[in-house]
Amino acid sequence: MKFSRFPHGRQDGIPVDIVLENTAPDDTGIQAQPLSATGHPDRKIAPVVKGAGIGTTIFLIMLVTPLKFHVGSLLLTPERLFLLIMFLPLTWLWLSGRAGSAPILTSLFLAFSIWNGLSLIAVHGLGHIQFAGITFLETFGAYLGGRALIRTPEDYDRMVRILTLIMLVFVPAALLESLTGIRIFSIIAGKIAETHAWVYASGYEKRLGMFRSQSVFEHPILFGVFSSCTFGLLYFSNRRSGAGISGYRKAWLSVAATFLSLSSGTWLSIMAQVMMVTWNTIFRGVRNHWKVLLGLVILAYVVVDMISNRTPFEVFISYATFSAHNGYYRITTFIYGMQNVWMHPLFGIGLNDWVRPHWMGTSSVDNFWLVVTMRNGIPAFSFLALFYLGNILRMTRLGFVDPKMANRRTGMVVALIGSAVTLATVHIWGSVYIFFMFLLGTCVWMKPYAKDGSNKTKSVGIIGVGRRGNSQYTSSARAKQAQRR
Repeated sequence: MKFSRFPHGRQDGIPVDIVLENTAPDDTGIQAQPLSATGHPDRKIAPVVKGAGIGTTIFLIMLVTPLKFHVGSLLLTPERLFLLIMFLPLTWLWLSGRAGSAPILTSLFLAFSIWNGLSLIAVHGLGHIQFAGITFLETFGAYLGGRALIRTPEDYDRMVRILTLIMLVFVPAALLESLTGIRIFSIIAGKIAETHAWVYASGYEKRLGMFRSQSVFEHPILFGVFSSCTFGLLYFSNRRSGAGISGYRKAWLSVAATFLSLSSGTWLSIMAQVMMVTWNTIFRGVRNHWKVLLGLVILAYVVVDMISNRTPFEVFISYATFSAHNGYYRITTFIYGMQNVWMHPLFGIGLNDWVRPHWMGTSSVDNFWLVVTMRNGIPAFSFLALFYLGNILRMTRLGFVDPKMANRRTGMVVALIGSAVTLATVHIWGSVYIFFMFLLGTCVWMKPYAKDGSNKTKSVGIIGVGRRGNSQYTSSARAKQAQRR
């Protein structure tokens, strides 16, 4: 038995992952076929997009570059400029099939992106067509970026390494900003062009005696959302030297940066992800332990709904904020926000101010899901929610022979679930909105590396995880099974 990197050479310029090749017949006399990393003989892996590594690096660097400049009436940022330049090439890669295939999910996300623009035009007229176009670019363009630039395990690992380096730079700068108010990135960026204003310049209050770090973003909440989104990705990143995951060797960066944002909403994401990591660590040997966790969450929701005189959402919000006043205000915002939704269910209120009591001075709504529904209508929320849920379910049903692929999938699922929780308590815009849409697009690449796209089939390969737990399947066993059939 021998290991071969390319047992059949390169096919159509596409490298084949490491395979295990049997050089002699097994005890049944049947020659075993070489297995790819997917666990299937000669399974073709997704096409590689040339220059994806450079594109991902440039995009992520532009994403965290706090510059902005005007071209006529158009406000441009580095990440917007990247999407403007790359939109047509990314669209071609998608239409040509080189950015993966997920027709139903793509249709849902495209419907969400188009409805966003149509609803704004329906409410405000053609005078807002430029804003609608930018919104479509930041939504669908960023999604296509994730689809096209992340196509292989190497692309995914590169993205995680870049995010790790970004967080490694962010943490000491954020600590300095929280303790002293000195914003290194803004000082440097301000010498080049216009940069984001400091929220404390408008009379923002400190928390826990510290400044809330906003780093390179427009607001501390955005810094916290970006940092918390990276936790699952960094925790489940594969170690380059040896087996296993990085764990808190890298994920502590996400925890520290999220703390320095001093945002209770973003801490919910970290707490949810830590709980999932802990559950997975303790019960990983238990069959269907994720389904058990889902059942317990549903049971907790039902119990709270039965024994409390408040809704489960109100109970959740009241314990998820730094102060009772903040919690009450968020609950009131949700109640009146939903009233606005029912008054304008189809196209929403657009960019208009929402109806609320006079004592609610600020128009801010700290709930991304609610803002989408209020601004663009129930169809927009429905398209996005179905896409989001479908994206997670699609990944959870993938079965992998390679444990490293399973780690990548778990990291992405944990990150998306944690983000879904925190987006119920914060709103996102700008570069973090673009990053989030990009992240949603990076989920499609995994399916060609799965053994058959379903975790209901027994694993086939070097070491697989079947329906009954961990087991090792050999070519001899597969041949015998074939004979019995």
